[in-house]
Amino acid sequence: MAEMRETPMVQLSVKDRNLPPEIRLGFVKKVYGILTSMLVVSFTIASPFVFNEDETMEYMRKNTWIIGVTTMFLLIHQIVNIAICFESCCGGGPCMRTYLKMFVKVPWNYIFCMTYAICFGVVLGFISSQYTAQSVCLVFILTAVIMMSLTVYAVTTNADFTGSGMYIFAAMVGFVLLGILAMFFPGNNTLHKDWLLLPSVPS
Repeated sequence: MAEMRETPMVQLSVKDRNLPPEIRLGFVKKVYGILTSMLVVSFTIASPFVFNEDETMEYMRKNTWIIGVTTMFLLIHQIVNIAICFESCCGGGPCMRTYLKMFVKVPWNYIFCMTYAICFGVVLGFISSQYTAQSVCLVFILTAVIMMSLTVYAVTTNADFTGSGMYIFAAMVGFVLLGILAMFFPGNNTLHKDWLLLPSVPS
């Protein structure tokens, strides 16, 4: 029981440089493990929209309630986040404490994260179906490489990963990847037009 009561304190004090490195490292691994799992779930659900578009979109047309429910869930989630931010700016309250407590209570935190990943996967797949499979795959690869780079940086660095370092590192990796794309795909003119975002044109 004592360990469960200390968990929120560990998460709130993760910025403390005096915190033992193994505790900080364990927290970072846990966060990135959950995030990676959510991305895998979202990608798995979104994949049929890209690689099997015709049958998937036909199924969605017969079950339009799916996109409605998932979009509504994400919209409500964003509204709640904004409300919690406003309450936090006003000194906090019972709603904010209950909301934050949910993220450290098993299994509610995992249920919430996986539900969000599923809904996000449906909406993301529906949006991705409007673009070419090549552009979607390339953007996914870029995102995956940046994600893996950030994970390695978070686990191996002694710097404060919760500061500005991760943003600078992510931007640097993004620019390097854009440079590599420009070298290997010069015909696509990557740096001069948004060819990745062009919708697929039916032949």
